[in-house]
Parts: sequence; structure tokens; C-alpha cells
Amino acid sequence: MTHFATRLVRTIKRPFVLTALVLLPLGWGAVDAFAKDHAFLINTSPSLPNWAFWLDKHARIERGSLIFFEPPASRLVEVHFGKGAQLFGKRV
Repeated sequence: MTHFATRLVRTIKRPFVLTALVLLPLGWGAVDAFAKDHAFLINTSPSLPNWAFWLDKHARIERGSLIFFEPPASRLVEVHFGKGAQLFGKRV
């Protein structure tokens, strides 16, 4: 590298690092707030139409929408789906 390029990299590097240190917590907070209200689910069952689902946890449940829930613990669920069954998805 030439002397000019080396000097330029050193000059730009410090403000870039300081800016990143300031913006990182701000970006992290925004992502965390978004994650509290949304979910991304991967479908492993052929019974639902898509391979993945993007959910808004506070969306209104209307006819035709998909809902996901944890089934109550019961012998029937354990026999058919095993212990610790995953979320169930159904169309309303």
C-alpha cells in the first residue's frame, strides 16, 4: 500500500469503529423489540400449505387465518405425536 492509502485507512478506521459502537446497541434494541411481537416458524409437516410462517403475535384472529398453539399434555397427543409435541398449526 502506498503511504496515502495507509494513512487514509487509519483515518477512516477510527470514526467507523466509534460509529459502529454507538449504532450497535441502537440496532440491537430495535431487533429485540421486533422479536417480542413477531415469530418465524419453519413447517415440518405436509398438512400446512407453506414451508415457513411469519407471525405477528398480536394480530387479530379472523376466518381463514392460521393459528399456532401448544397442545395440552394428554395421552392422546403423546401417543400420536410423541413426548414434547411441537406447536400445532390450524386454519381458522
